Amino acid sequence: MKKVSSFFSSIFSLLKKDLHLYGAGIVSMLILLALLIVGCGVALGAVLVGADDSDKEKPLKMALYDKEPSSLGSSAIEAITDTDIVQSMFTIDICDTEEEVRNGMKSGLYDAGIVFEESYLHKILNGDDAGVTVLISDKLNMASDILSHFALSGEEIIKIAESGVEAAYEYIKEEYPDIKPSDITNPMQINYALEIFSLPHEMLNYEEVPYSSSGLDLKGYYLVCFCVFLLLLCEVLFFPYMAKDLSHAMLCRIKSYKIANAAIIIEKAIIPFFIRLGLTCAIVLFIKDAINADLSFANIANAVCFLALISICMSALSALLSQTPLGISIIFALSFACLVLCGGLIPSAMLPHEMISIGKWTPLGFGIKMLAPLFGGVTTQNTGIILLFITVILTLAASLYMRRICKKGGAK
Repeated sequence: MKKVSSFFSSIFSLLKKDLHLYGAGIVSMLILLALLIVGCGVALGAVLVGADDSDKEKPLKMALYDKEPSSLGSSAIEAITDTDIVQSMFTIDICDTEEEVRNGMKSGLYDAGIVFEESYLHKILNGDDAGVTVLISDKLNMASDILSHFALSGEEIIKIAESGVEAAYEYIKEEYPDIKPSDITNPMQINYALEIFSLPHEMLNYEEVPYSSSGLDLKGYYLVCFCVFLLLLCEVLFFPYMAKDLSHAMLCRIKSYKIANAAIIIEKAIIPFFIRLGLTCAIVLFIKDAINADLSFANIANAVCFLALISICMSALSALLSQTPLGISIIFALSFACLVLCGGLIPSAMLPHEMISIGKWTPLGFGIKMLAPLFGGVTTQNTGIILLFITVILTLAASLYMRRICKKGGAK
């Protein structure tokens, strides 16, 4: 009991000393904090704008002209243009003349055009390649395969519809001798083609899945990414004080008061914890309506647990880097690397699977998992336990490093 009391007493004594030092440098710390917030905000804004632009990507504009409209041809074209897949890829205009299509292509009004030649149904059924003319602008040479596939697929569907009707032709003549066969086969052709066009919608189930395993959409994922990124960067506010206290002379003086190395690490994490807690609360409250924030007790407790553990982790990391001249730069670089590995700058779908797997085990990856519920997502079981284990390992490593500083006078 006496040892526990001494442990907390030493932490309290160090905390009073640090509060005095932080108070003396409060102006510079606030300026640096403001710069970090603005920098992260600008970067997040740029990423979100990019995400909006990709979501609002304009479909290709295509012109269609049928030189010899027929009931089957018109129904086939209408069925094609009304499908969700085609509408998501193309904005289609039905033109009155071929000149209108070609002039629109020349002026840049249309990105592509399809002209159905005279008797194109007959030509398609006979295997003639001249049934459909596809026009593509220079800027869409890379999309030529898509448009060609679009036209060829339509031809194949017409052939399938015609074959199905032809199979019933003899039966119709025998069963309905008083009716002209074409009066029955023409509607059958239309219905057959429309039925084939409906198959993709009837056979496939469309489901929108979350952007990440944390259950967040794209914007929510970016928000939590940059929130955790800012929380990691907060360590640079306190790194100079850590470096000063872990210099050989100062550390030996602190150790002369019988203060444990672990107590120093934990004490150095207290003020950063409250800074991170305040930032997280401000961010969530500011955007809670936009993200559907879930402020349940369990989610808040999970977030507080993460903030406490990550504060100790970053404090231990600062201790390990305290006697290196590039300590702050390394913290910046590691935080930025975590952001990239977790898909905060480059979409996860564009990153190698190995990078995404590594990103899940970074401090930012743990932060995304544990803060996601506050941003409307879901958490992953055992994430807190794994982070606790990592925190203990880093604290032990920092303690051994501090012992080495006292014995050898620094990292030599």
